[in-house]
Amino acid sequence: MEFHHVLEAAGVIVLGLVFYSYSSRWFASRQRLAPAWAQAVHGLAFGALAVVLMIARIQVAEGVFFDARTVPVALIALVEGWPAGLVAGLVAVAYRVWLGGSGAPAGVVGLLGTVLAGALVSLANPYWSLWWATIGLGYLLAARKFGFPGVAAFFVGHISADFLWYSI
Repeated sequence: MEFHHVLEAAGVIVLGLVFYSYSSRWFASRQRLAPAWAQAVHGLAFGALAVVLMIARIQVAEGVFFDARTVPVALIALVEGWPAGLVAGLVAVAYRVWLGGSGAPAGVVGLLGTVLAGALVSLANPYWSLWWATIGLGYLLAARKFGFPGVAAFFVGHISADFLWYSI
């Protein structure tokens, strides 16, 4: 294993943290754009970092490679919330599927597991659970009367409303 590859990976992660430090301040100063746009931009940026880390993989033995693709996905999900983690994870998953190979299914499962872990931490917010246990559940049960199209329409409408609300 060549340690300069490990330093490259650490440098990519530090670059992402510096970007987050500056961009989060920029979004905070423009409250009309926050937080939905911040989550989208940070998710895309950290997804791109995950792709860079997949490209700059580290060879640990002959034919055996390691990369730190889950680090930026986990970081942004933990700091910025599940929407940013989901965006970052989907960017990384799309690249891994496009890349193909025998390790693609395991790579996709690993990335989705990271997104899920970040989502669970984000969902530990008590207000989120309270809303879904009361108001959200009522809307979901009403949408369920229309089958899958009703539930899908509720989901798309709800996410769109959140995006619009947090963008204003």
